[in-house]
Amino acid sequence: QGGGVDKYYKLTADIDMNFGCNETNDSWQPISRADLNVLWSGTFDGDGYTLTNLHMSFQGNDKIGVALFGVIQGATIRNLHIDNSSIQSDALTAGFVAAAMGGTVSNCHLGENVTINSTYQAYAAGIVCGVFGDPIQISDCSSQASISAVGMGVAGILASCGVNGNVVKRCVNDGELSSNSGIVGGIVGQVEDGGS
Repeated sequence: QGGGVDKYYKLTADIDMNFGCNETNDSWQPISRADLNVLWSGTFDGDGYTLTNLHMSFQGNDKIGVALFGVIQGATIRNLHIDNSSIQSDALTAGFVAAAMGGTVSNCHLGENVTINSTYQAYAAGIVCGVFGDPIQISDCSSQASISAVGMGVAGILASCGVNGNVVKRCVNDGELSSNSGIVGGIVGQVEDGGS
């Protein structure tokens, strides 16, 4: 749950998240969480390895912003795959980063056996759900996940960007997207300000 300030982490093997440390069958917690005011600002390098069986499910007003990383600020997330996993919350749900305040996400990939679902309100995405405050750069990422939300703002890569200067490049979505409120995009969903 730490903030990871100036910390550097690098995977050295694939990790099956169903390895027995979660014997109560509770959901895995995001690495950083908005409701605890804990932001990730370090570097996480997956080195091309894969996380499998990452299952996260949260309901309740304070259980929004759910992904592997709940909230990042100027962080770097790169070279990571997630497969055979499911992530669900009331709103603001993603595979890698739920809420970003600056930073970079590169070479991150979701497999076809991944589902991401916002069950009560808006916004769900494969890579990054929402950008706030400072822009983010997302590059060389892909999603084959099934992604859905009750509300608007569903996308394979980035669901909602409310600041100017975001960059999304060389990204691909092959997954199924659905929403009952519109604003669905293969790469980017809702854009409130400029970017490229």
